[in-house]
Amino acid sequence: MRAHGKSTLIGAPADFTLDNLAAEAITGRSGPLTVIGISMGSAIALRIALNGLANVERLILIRPAFTTEPVPANLVGLLVAGQLLHDHPAARAEELFRRTRAFRDVDAVSPAGAENLLVQFRKPQARERAIRLIEIPRNRAYSTGETTQLAMPTTIIATPRDPVHPVRIAEQWHAAIPSSILTLAPARDDGLAAQTDAIRAAIAAGLG
Repeated sequence: MRAHGKSTLIGAPADFTLDNLAAEAITGRSGPLTVIGISMGSAIALRIALNGLANVERLILIRPAFTTEPVPANLVGLLVAGQLLHDHPAARAEELFRRTRAFRDVDAVSPAGAENLLVQFRKPQARERAIRLIEIPRNRAYSTGETTQLAMPTTIIATPRDPVHPVRIAEQWHAAIPSSILTLAPARDDGLAAQTDAIRAAIAAGLG
């Protein structure tokens, strides 16, 4: 995935549409596939299915964060982080981000979620890759009515007290995808191990 992990590919703003990222992610694969995505990855998985980019036989969508609108309130913090990284060296950008309302609002609900936002400033090439934090939140996961075409079994996994990935968004996805089931895992702040175990169990059930 461009501007993620070990990829050296970054690109221009137009490269960071969910549709383009979905097409890149599925290159060389046809199916039948089970597509699993976490956070942004869940939106990419959904776009793969909606765009017919592969023969998707089931979806597992974990902690979705994108909606039918660009830059939903839960993703504003990522855009703010990206703009600060664009404008300042990473250490200074993190210092400034800690003072923002976007960070404080997340920290008040989920210290673990707030720490995960700060990780964005410490990743390799954080400043060079800031474009992904600025551009990706501008995407819509789907349009109203678009998901009614989906017939494959779909598991949606949500976690409470996660301001970047609110349960209400998972509920919206569940309501929009006719073939979906919704599972709730424990909050990350109640223990990462318990959350991980519950998510793994939900994935196993979805694969079953």
